[in-house]
Amino acid sequence: MSEAQARVLAMAILDNEEVIKKPVMASTIDQVEAELRQTCTYLSNSSVKRILVYDNFFEEFVDKPNHPLEDREKIKLYFTSSAPPTVTPPLRPSTSSSSPSRPSTSASPSRPSTSSRPYGTSQTTLMFGKDGLKINKEPPVVKSNEALEKEIEERSKIFGKDGKPVNRYGKKINATSFALAKEEPSLLQNRGNLLQAARKALHDSGYEYAHGKKTRSQKFGRHQKEKEVEKYTCEAARHERSTELNESISSLQKQAEYLEKAKEKAVNSSLFCEAATLEHQGSELKMKIRRENIELMEIQQHSSKLLKRRNSRKRNKSGKNAQTDLHYFNS
Repeated sequence: MSEAQARVLAMAILDNEEVIKKPVMASTIDQVEAELRQTCTYLSNSSVKRILVYDNFFEEFVDKPNHPLEDREKIKLYFTSSAPPTVTPPLRPSTSSSSPSRPSTSASPSRPSTSSRPYGTSQTTLMFGKDGLKINKEPPVVKSNEALEKEIEERSKIFGKDGKPVNRYGKKINATSFALAKEEPSLLQNRGNLLQAARKALHDSGYEYAHGKKTRSQKFGRHQKEKEVEKYTCEAARHERSTELNESISSLQKQAEYLEKAKEKAVNSSLFCEAATLEHQGSELKMKIRRENIELMEIQQHSSKLLKRRNSRKRNKSGKNAQTDLHYFNS
């Protein structure tokens, strides 16, 4: 009499990776294994390492190798791949005096003996030199981290390669280029790009220049900000810009008041999404108003400084003229 078969969920894990999961009709775990091997060809050259059955009491998979199957059970079979047989390479036959020697001919040159050469082939690598790529039959030399860093430091040096003394800015540029080259060695292929990257990184780090904390560089200097101030040196230009800013600030404030009323109306009507959108628009308007107020304040401060300077020059000039008149009168 044949045993009753149960319907179980079988899972096959090969080398810690699940390869198949399927329902199986079987009465023993051996039949489950045979069904999985027949379905999945990956399991043909593998062996069962572990069998786990799901336990409803503990709610985990536990080891039950000789467990009688029941309906709706879950079974995991762990397989391990069988290691392929290792093939030992045959050794080269050594040329000894006992082996029959080939008749030598005077026309062909004699070949060197290979008895002293070790078995194997020499490694061939590609080397990049000054003349381009070339083939190097010697094995590559593996450099230590210290030697590699020293080479990168020497190749990334911008100032002082000719032995001349280097100032503080040059030393900072060398240190910055070395740090950039360690992170991105491809920068060493173009020293111009490396120099520009080092100057930008040093400038962005807040380096204090010797010339009044300013750089004479036309690319990284503060000439852009100075040009913005220069456009307010003319009194007419300052007055015109102040008028524009006052009108703009007044218009933006009216828009902000309108958005605030619209937001309150949306909140009272429970339109919270619309209220959030209006709140965001109002915040942007307030930021714009704040920026224009700051610019207007800068123009006013600049005008006040120029006025004080102008009055000071007038007072100094009038004092010098009075002293000159007194000198001529006494003489």
